[in-house]
Amino acid sequence: MSYELSFSQEFFQTHMCGAAVPGTEEGTVVITGEHWSDDPVIQKPKSVYQALVAMSHQEWHAVCEILGKHSDMVSIDDMLRMVQKTNTCSNLSTPVEVWIDPEGWHTIKVY
Repeated sequence: MSYELSFSQEFFQTHMCGAAVPGTEEGTVVITGEHWSDDPVIQKPKSVYQALVAMSHQEWHAVCEILGKHSDMVSIDDMLRMVQKTNTCSNLSTPVEVWIDPEGWHTIKVY
């Protein structure tokens, strides 16, 4: 069973909530293919944005294939728009499993 994403804007937040991405200025996101698993914000992301940043390089590439674009050409904002367009999650309790693509093959968890 799937549900419509009927959450506040904070659920989607377009910033890191004070957690800077390693090696960048605050507010700047660079997809490097590294997974920041030691960061507690990345281990249990509190927003869709944080969950997208926490995706592994392999996951990122797989989703970009759906878009028909090279992974270097897809921004976090592009991916966030895809999530909002898909507008679906698998459950309404924490962690919420949010669908990235309309078929639900690729998902992220928001705690």
